[in-house]
Amino acid sequence: MYKHSDKNGMHPTLIKLIIGGVCTAVLLFIGISTFIDHHNEKQYQDWARNENQKVYNQSHQRRVSDRQIAKFKKQLNDSFYERLNDGLPVRVLLLGDAYGSGYGASSKSSIWSKLLINHLKLKYGVSVDVTDITLSGMNGCYGTWAQLMAQPDGTAAKVLTDANAAKNNAGMYTGEGIDNKIISEARKTEYDLCIVSLGMTDDPSLFPTYYEGVLRELRRKYQKCSVISLLSNQAMTAPDLGLSDENYDSLYSISDHYKVPVINVGLEMVDPDAASKGATASEIAFGSYTSESLAASMRADGISGQKADAIAADDLEARSKKARVAIDKYTLDGLYLNNQGQEFLAETLAAFIDAGVKKQTLYHQSDISPISAAVETLDEYYYFPVSQLKKIDDFTYVLPESIIAATDPDLSGIVGIDYKLVFGDNDMYLAVGDGTESLGRISINYPGDSKVQFFAPVNDGYNVKHSGSIRIGFATREQASTINGVIIGGDFNLPSYFDDYIKVPYIGPVDADGNPIPVDKDGIRADAASAETDATAETTQSVSETTTSAETSAVETAAASQETQAQTASPETAGEVVGSGDNAGDNTEVTAEVVGDTTDDAGGTAEIVDDTADDAEVTAEVVEITTDDSTSGTAPSVPQANAGGSDEAASGDTTTIQPGQVLTDEQISAILESVGQKQ
Repeated sequence: MYKHSDKNGMHPTLIKLIIGGVCTAVLLFIGISTFIDHHNEKQYQDWARNENQKVYNQSHQRRVSDRQIAKFKKQLNDSFYERLNDGLPVRVLLLGDAYGSGYGASSKSSIWSKLLINHLKLKYGVSVDVTDITLSGMNGCYGTWAQLMAQPDGTAAKVLTDANAAKNNAGMYTGEGIDNKIISEARKTEYDLCIVSLGMTDDPSLFPTYYEGVLRELRRKYQKCSVISLLSNQAMTAPDLGLSDENYDSLYSISDHYKVPVINVGLEMVDPDAASKGATASEIAFGSYTSESLAASMRADGISGQKADAIAADDLEARSKKARVAIDKYTLDGLYLNNQGQEFLAETLAAFIDAGVKKQTLYHQSDISPISAAVETLDEYYYFPVSQLKKIDDFTYVLPESIIAATDPDLSGIVGIDYKLVFGDNDMYLAVGDGTESLGRISINYPGDSKVQFFAPVNDGYNVKHSGSIRIGFATREQASTINGVIIGGDFNLPSYFDDYIKVPYIGPVDADGNPIPVDKDGIRADAASAETDATAETTQSVSETTTSAETSAVETAAASQETQAQTASPETAGEVVGSGDNAGDNTEVTAEVVGDTTDDAGGTAEIVDDTADDAEVTAEVVEITTDDSTSGTAPSVPQANAGGSDEAASGDTTTIQPGQVLTDEQISAILESVGQKQ
């Protein structure tokens, strides 16, 4: 076989291997390069996408942040009316008397405030949080002031200050540097609107100070709370049945000073034309405001004076008839609003608020100086709940000196009581120190069927350093069981009638012999004996114990049923706090008169006292028996003395027992004889 051999060259196989290796290397290089290029491109694309996302996110964040800041700014700066316009939630506070609470409506759903809130929710699509602390019964400005003072202060100022919330040169919050949590905390106890209804049950001598105190406290307590004041229709539609007409001028002038708009419900009801022109009074029933204006306008147009006056008079007569129709349609005898009246008030307020939203009404933030120096003392308010009182028997409580002094060692001012009125005569007596120094007294006849919370100032001049502890005595167990607390606040002179009451020599527990049981300044009795009444006592012992037992802490206080009672024209005006009547202040020797519950006019048994343990009407005095069958026997009063205005029994002789005296068998026999019932 022939073989080619080239001794001078490379073997062909080797050459092939070298060429193959080079090609492989080139291909490998190309592959690696291609892979690297592809990887770099992906990285670039990923990087580019990330960068684009960052730009987008930053832009979106700026847009979101701007919107959020704008929203925060509105939430912090908007007035009530602006909040409604901007669709922000609102908080509403309701303050005032029975008129404001909706007395006269047949159901809760018919009350004006419920109807108004429904209107706001539906029209503006916002949530409305309502706090209703209106008071029924005979409460007025004092109770409203006490209720308001007990409410927590608004949190906005402190929360936003602590958060260093930024403000612009105009003092408005910029919305920067805060979040939803801060906003929530700032709004927690703030109110955007407060509707106040006062004046109908208020003594005109006290109304200006306490009404101003309420308006002033609203400005101090809440950062941006707009206020609307209601003047009840009673001022125009039933001036003889309440006090709104007497408080008319004060309400308008004080409201104007504090930049508070007034809704004159009576004017809106009976003379809407005058109301629409900004009048504060109507010619109807009172004067000739619009008739004189109408006549003057016609005379200016060339109509003779006589003809102009005649036309104006006819117009007045027509409008007066129309007013009478409105009064009958909307009110209960011109006093409180019926269901249609509640709807009328809700619509009137809704129209006023809608107009404010349209105008974007702002909140008046400027400082306002008080009108009266006395109102500044109302900044001081101390409430001592019943849990801080010492119950020394079934009728008497003591507010210890140590508790008062711990609050403020120099505390002084007006003392008031928060308790409930029960049906019939209510008698509550205050003394200080050892119970022999009287402080004040409240005697009220309440005609309502159910108990009602009542706030009342009792008297001024209290000072813990000089007066020490405070004793509160009630005429019955039932009345004593209703006490909620004691208020000390405000430091000015109350009207003189607060000092016109029948005083008693001692308020507190007594022993079996009628001697006072010492009670120290912290309300601790010197004895350890129980103050419970023996429910199994005989009738004779019952009469005696009614004078002398330890239950007689309020003993002599009940005699005040002969004092002047309050107005009784309506459930709400009945029983206004007044001093005593003709005997005010001059009866320092108390006679605990013996009284029977009922006397049968056919010679039936005269029930002296039902001395059972659960009888809420067992009094801390000896009551007076009379043969008059009209006597109700409701302790602690002598009904005929109240009804007839006399301090004497309606008929028969009165057996007078000195405080602490134990009845003898002869005295008991004489008492029974006086009503024809021999023992």
